[in-house]
Amino acid sequence: MKKDDIWLLAFENAPFAKKETHLDFLKNQDSDVIYSIISRELPSVAATVLFCIGREKGKEVLEHFSSAQKKEILKIMYLGNPVDDGILKTISSALRLKI
Repeated sequence: MKKDDIWLLAFENAPFAKKETHLDFLKNQDSDVIYSIISRELPSVAATVLFCIGREKGKEVLEHFSSAQKKEILKIMYLGNPVDDGILKTISSALRLKI
């Protein structure tokens, strides 16, 4: 399986990929900026952000991570663990402070 196939499988499990979320403000940010604000977050937070910013932007951001980090993030994305709206709001508030 190719790397892009794994990404697509992980992305298809994204519970928020097709609806508006509190993280939509990140869609307008450069991938370098997004990476800089999530690079030290838990892999579960990074996966949630990548879910919410869309396939292309998420893929660009993912490329910044090390191979080990990518593996952990993609694993979380593939499993597709749902995150409730309150947690998304909390993540959004914390990340807005970093921009």
